[in-house]
Amino acid sequence: MRFPTWEAIARCRSKFETKKTWTGHGVASPIASIASSLPETLTFFRSHGENMVLKPVAGSGSELLFHCKDDSDVRKAVTILEEELPKRRGNPLFRIFPNPAGGPPIDPCSCWVAEEFISGPEFSCDFVLQDEEIYFIRETGKIKATDKPFGSVLAYTFPPRYPAGFQKRSLKEVLKKATNSLGFDWGYFMVDYILHQGTPMLIEMTPRPGGDSIPELVSAATGLDTLALYLDFVQGRFKEPKDTALLPESFASLNFFAPMEGKIQVLDGGKVRVCPR
Repeated sequence: MRFPTWEAIARCRSKFETKKTWTGHGVASPIASIASSLPETLTFFRSHGENMVLKPVAGSGSELLFHCKDDSDVRKAVTILEEELPKRRGNPLFRIFPNPAGGPPIDPCSCWVAEEFISGPEFSCDFVLQDEEIYFIRETGKIKATDKPFGSVLAYTFPPRYPAGFQKRSLKEVLKKATNSLGFDWGYFMVDYILHQGTPMLIEMTPRPGGDSIPELVSAATGLDTLALYLDFVQGRFKEPKDTALLPESFASLNFFAPMEGKIQVLDGGKVRVCPR
C-alpha cells in the first residue's frame, strides 16, 4: 500500500503552508499569513484591503472561521481565537505537528491564519490523482447560510451550477499543479474552491473524501458510494466512475441548525416536505 510523504501531509494540515506552497508555484489561492497576536493580525488586515478571513491553522468543518471587515471585527475574532484554541489541545486535529518548511513544530492552538477574502460562488469536489491524470469523483456547489456564523453551509447542490463559460478542463489543470506542488503524485483528495472572475481559487485541500452530508447526497443522486470507492482506491482497485447525465443542481442536501443547546426529542420535517422545490 502506498503512502504520501509526511511533508506532503503536513503541508495539507497547515492551511498556511498549503497556500504558501501554492503561491510559490503559481497556483491561484488567497494571500495568507500566520499570526499569533492582535498586532500581527491587524497589520495583515490593514495591508490587504481591510477585508479578510481568520481561521485556525488546522481543523475542519468551518470551525472558528471569521470574516473581518473592520478593526472591531478583528479584535473580536482574535479574542475568541485566543480563548478557544487552547481548549482544543486534546483534539487530534489540533495536535502539534512537524513544520514542512523546517522551522519549529506548528502548534495549531497558539496561532491562526489570516488570509484575504475572495468573493465568488464556492464549490467543492472529490478527485483522484493517478498515473498523472485527474479523475473527478463528484462536484458540488455550496449555499452559505447568511444568518449563521461565517462559513456555515446551508446546503450542498449536486451537480453544481457553474458560471457560463467555465471550463472544467482548467480546473483539472489547477488541481494537477496544486497536488504536485504539495508533494503528491498519487491520491484521493477533497478540495474547496471559489470561482473568482472565472478563475478557480483554491481554499483548502486534504487527502480524504468529502464529508458532511456529501456522500449521502451523491448516493441519492447517482447511487455512487464515494466512501466505498475510496476504500477500493486505497487497496489499488480504483475504477473511474461513469458520468451520470443530470441537470445542474438536480439534488440538494440541507443542513439544519438548532437555535439552542439541548437534546433533540423530535424532528418534524413537514415544512420541508411540502416545499414545492
